[in-house]
Amino acid sequence: AQDYVIVYIVPSHVPFDGERLLKCALSYGLRFGEMSMFHRHEHPNGHGEVLFSMARADEAGAFDLEAMAGEFIPALTLFMPLPSQQPALAYDMMIDTARRIAAELHGEVLDQNQNPLNRQLVEHYREDVLEYTRRQLMGVAVAV
Repeated sequence: AQDYVIVYIVPSHVPFDGERLLKCALSYGLRFGEMSMFHRHEHPNGHGEVLFSMARADEAGAFDLEAMAGEFIPALTLFMPLPSQQPALAYDMMIDTARRIAAELHGEVLDQNQNPLNRQLVEHYREDVLEYTRRQLMGVAVAV
């Protein structure tokens, strides 16, 4: 990856309950895997390209699956690599998943600058993702 699109999910009041987070992550198609993080693949069964990943937004970064049920997680980060084979799909799915997790766990979605992620920012970042992809494709086309 040359770049990343990053969003954060922060709790409204108390840290996220690890057991609830685990159930929530699995219900939205995230699968525990490489680097002890959760990944959303192209297919919900864990096959295909990794569209985006979820890590802890603290010093640990990685999840300890064995201890997660008894932990409280201070914040989360979801990130997708660029370039991506399916940038629009990956971005839309990441934003939708972040919003669903935040709603279910009583949190808020923030952008990479820690600003609340509103509809206008979502569209702005989506355009950035598509423009980045266009530039990458043009660079590849010119290099051939």
